[in-house]
Amino acid sequence: GRGSTGSSRRITSSAWALFGLAVAIPLLLSACGSSSSTTSPSSTAPSKTLTIMVTNDDGVTAPGINAVVQGLRTLPHTSVTVVAPLTNQSGTDGKTTPASSGPLATSSSHTQAGFPATAVHGYPADTVVWGIKDHGLASKPDLVVSGINFGQNIGPLAAQSGTVGAAREAVSLGVPALGASQGIDNGQQPEFSEGVRFVENWVTQHRSQLLSSQRDPTPIQAN
Repeated sequence: GRGSTGSSRRITSSAWALFGLAVAIPLLLSACGSSSSTTSPSSTAPSKTLTIMVTNDDGVTAPGINAVVQGLRTLPHTSVTVVAPLTNQSGTDGKTTPASSGPLATSSSHTQAGFPATAVHGYPADTVVWGIKDHGLASKPDLVVSGINFGQNIGPLAAQSGTVGAAREAVSLGVPALGASQGIDNGQQPEFSEGVRFVENWVTQHRSQLLSSQRDPTPIQAN
């Protein structure tokens, strides 16, 4: 969901806390909750393709998801698929549409830059349900990236965030997930390039674990 704007600080190059990064990852990443990870980046480009599903809670045409999709597409041996809410669903936490309502409705869409996407007519967590549980995607992704959210999700905001809710839904279905939120300054447009760079670096550093078949199902959250 959208974070408050009054006391937020623009992200710098320093760390997790300023970025407001919410992480839920069923992996053995011992230092994932700090800025000094002990996991080394891959020294050579991997031959196996890393598959990433990208969603958010601001809607499929929001600038944050557009920015992170463009960034992730530049990573080598990485395949990106976008499945996001049709409309802004900020603050919807992990809500899902009851199964009794019938199959989730979807429509073809695209990001601001024109990258093809599937728009789910529902909540952020519904996008994960459709893509993974309902087999909307041909195969289960190696990672779900949720964001980049317009506004930080820290403290009590994280509990209300659809960005975090989608990440948690992915973890509940056995898929590692990264929820990313960008702080803003006085209501101005966030500098998404800072958040994109952080997400790119995180994915690069943890690629080998994401592609590993051995995962610890305990979720981790860092802000």
